[in-house]
Amino acid sequence: MRVKSLFSTGCLNDEATKYREFGTKSNPIIKFSVWTIRMNRKIINRILHKRYRLMHDSWAYLKTSWGFVLASFLIFAVSAIAGFMLVEQLSFFDSLLADIFAKVENLSGLPLITFILYNNLLSAFFGLFLGVFLGIPSFFNLLLNGSLVGYVLARAAETHGLGLAWRLVPHGIFELPAVFIATGLGMRLGMSFFSRNWKKTLKERLIASLAVFLAIVVPLLIVAAFIEGILITLSG
Repeated sequence: MRVKSLFSTGCLNDEATKYREFGTKSNPIIKFSVWTIRMNRKIINRILHKRYRLMHDSWAYLKTSWGFVLASFLIFAVSAIAGFMLVEQLSFFDSLLADIFAKVENLSGLPLITFILYNNLLSAFFGLFLGVFLGIPSFFNLLLNGSLVGYVLARAAETHGLGLAWRLVPHGIFELPAVFIATGLGMRLGMSFFSRNWKKTLKERLIASLAVFLAIVVPLLIVAAFIEGILITLSG
């Protein structure tokens, strides 16, 4: 009955009272059980607190970076329009696309999802953290991906009409925001060198960017990989 009252009342704070009332000094099993509950509660609270702080800090930093994310979107959009309009000049993309198709040709289901996720994570990671070089790699990442998306849409429209081109849109609902965030933060990272105290600014932005990458970019890319992998598998 005393053991039951321990768990039901949650009387776990006063060690001396606990030992006197429940005889934990003479009963190592009860003592170990109480210690385990206390430790698990502390660990869970710590994890939840850290997770909350990670999400809170990530969104706070992202809000202050909206201008860079918007610039990332605009660069991508202009590149995509150029890729759509300049199909003949960008025909060298065919070899790149052929190489990608060859790698995924025999993949479906979870292996395909894993392949997509790995490549997207790699691209987003480098698009963000290579931005430390004055944001130049992030800028060219957007140019390449934007023009490639525009080129693919143009080719799809030529072959099967705009109907099929619009069917490609769901593939980017989660992936593209992750790309804009990663490359936008990459460009902001590169601008750190123009700050008065650039070493401190760079360090702070690196830490904040890593938090955003883990808390926001990675989940978006996981969802995007599952959607894209499932759609490709179902389309056969």
